[in-house]
Amino acid sequence: MGSSVLRIGCSFILCCLGLGGQTTASIVTIRGTSQLRGTIEYAINSTKPIQVFRAVPYAKPPVDAMRFKAPEDVEWWNGERNASGASPICPQQGMSSPLMKEDCLTLDIYTPTIDVNASLAIQIWIHGGAFKDGSSSEFQGIAMATYENVIFISINYRLGILGFLTSNSSEAPGNQGLWDQRQAFMWVKENIKPFGGDPNKITISGESAGSIAVSAHILSPKTEGLFEQAISQSGTATAAARVSLMKQELPKTQLLAQTIEVAPTFMYRFAHRPSSSTRQQWASAGHADEIQYTQGDPFVNHGSGSYTENEKILSGQIMRYWANFIKSGSPNSEDTPLQWSRFDCKEKGYLNIEQDGKFTSQKDYNVDRMFAWAETIPKLDSFRKNNQTTWKCDSTDTSRGATLFSFNIQCVLLMVLVDLISWL
Repeated sequence: MGSSVLRIGCSFILCCLGLGGQTTASIVTIRGTSQLRGTIEYAINSTKPIQVFRAVPYAKPPVDAMRFKAPEDVEWWNGERNASGASPICPQQGMSSPLMKEDCLTLDIYTPTIDVNASLAIQIWIHGGAFKDGSSSEFQGIAMATYENVIFISINYRLGILGFLTSNSSEAPGNQGLWDQRQAFMWVKENIKPFGGDPNKITISGESAGSIAVSAHILSPKTEGLFEQAISQSGTATAAARVSLMKQELPKTQLLAQTIEVAPTFMYRFAHRPSSSTRQQWASAGHADEIQYTQGDPFVNHGSGSYTENEKILSGQIMRYWANFIKSGSPNSEDTPLQWSRFDCKEKGYLNIEQDGKFTSQKDYNVDRMFAWAETIPKLDSFRKNNQTTWKCDSTDTSRGATLFSFNIQCVLLMVLVDLISWL
């Protein structure tokens, strides 16, 4: 389907001219008379203005008769719409907020320019949270837009029962949350040009549940043509704890694993323990620890004081790898600290981001543990044993130039093929 994958495992708020504050952004005309006015915001100690548009609707409100159905195209408005306020939060348990409401299908855009001819690459971010909590506003793209000249878009989608309940009927067909994400991809594809973006340079990305969604979109024909690359951090569509089981004639999880075999694949292991970590000293990185570095938290107002100088350097280097991939499909450039080698089934090489933040090249991650996950555990599950096929990474052919890349940054290599989901 012409895609690439970035898979990660393991584990601003903003200053005007570096002094704090916001200013009013220019008006962007999306379609006809539909306009948006956002804010101009700045990373710490930066004079580069970033245009920010929050709570931009990408679909009709999913309420009443639409509550458990796939989203419909947004209804365009006449005149100027305020896009400078706080983004809504989709309904979820364990939270009380005046921002929480069902009319939550919105996205937040961070762009370094609104030049329609800029043709910048785009990163769409799908938040994690076990498909039951989280929001777009938890993740901000000021750093990526400032230092890497990438448009960063964070999206909301329906969660929990509202997002994934199914009655196996047209009234509640299921996977509303995934359909929401697809709708957001479509909106970006069709409307990103006025924000300086190139609709043919879209990378979808996510962490945890967001990463599971990313790998589902990679496999699904329903999202074909809506993105070119993908970054999947700490999760795949084969994750047993997050997806439902079903029988299929052709196990789609086999296709997920075969992306390693047919296309350039990059793997890494993130092991740096954040300086602010409260875990035991013997523990290294935990789940989601890498996000603060991939999205540049050390360079933004809300997190800058809690990072060491080495961690700021580390974050800048990781952001450069990510941005290179988003722009070109390869993480490497002349100014990256180490040339990141492609993964293949013979060497099983990966980039190791070590405890001290140093980068090293390694091979064949944790062989004994990988054997347990790939060989031993699947044999203990009779359902999976009888209904699904485990793909073996035994090919040495890495020369095929397929368009589906797997940019894999996961602690556990993609060798365990278990569950299927109805989205596929």
